[in-house]
Amino acid sequence: MQKLWMRVPGTIIITAVLLVFYIVQLAVDDFTEDMVVRGIYVVEEPWRLLSSGVVHSTETLPSSHLLSNLLMLWYIGLLLEKIVGTVRFIAIFAVGVVAGSVATVLLTSPIDGALGASGGIFALCTALLMVLRKGANAAFRSLAIVVVIMFLQGVLMPGVSWEGHLGGAIAGIVLGIAARFQPYVLERAGMAFHSPEALDPAVTRNRIATAGARRIAEIAIYGIFLTVIVWVCLNYAAGVKWTTASSTEWSTVAQTQ
Repeated sequence: MQKLWMRVPGTIIITAVLLVFYIVQLAVDDFTEDMVVRGIYVVEEPWRLLSSGVVHSTETLPSSHLLSNLLMLWYIGLLLEKIVGTVRFIAIFAVGVVAGSVATVLLTSPIDGALGASGGIFALCTALLMVLRKGANAAFRSLAIVVVIMFLQGVLMPGVSWEGHLGGAIAGIVLGIAARFQPYVLERAGMAFHSPEALDPAVTRNRIATAGARRIAEIAIYGIFLTVIVWVCLNYAAGVKWTTASSTEWSTVAQTQ
């Protein structure tokens, strides 16, 4: 267990958080509803953009929803965390959750709810794809096939939020490209997938010369991406909520006349 903690602490932390919240869901009535993201609530309660990613369906015991997400989390965590580092790994997951929630608000009815960690997991998957995009071709193709199958499954299966998957995947693409600013990320990827030549970080080093500048550039990408998507989401949700409230009031008056 100690060796596993040293290898993937971020994966273990995320797993523990998801399990703790699942236990709370089972123990506390209406807790799940207070955590899910819905367009009509998100303006007053923007924290739902993140909280929705740590709760899962409780319709079955044990939750097949939670178990499938944990399985994929560990599959990608064992590959990605040692490459990008624990802090970046958790950050990609969290931003992916928010991006998935934003996509759900933008692309679904304001009264529809969504929950689950899939947005964060899709972000981790596509981030690894971006790290590998110029090398480790066999690993890239295998993971790309898995991601496509997972996405199509979400599109075809009723009750699955493909919008959340899409939002998370987009976040992972952006943050995966940002991770390439750090030469050590590419060096680790090359060693992990036995393809150091294909993942030569020299090009990235030449584009942004100093380590400090590379770190600032990556942090700026996180900040700008999060700010833009949350701003778009809240402004859209505010407009939709006003329209929905107006329509409901008009409908009520019409029915009572």
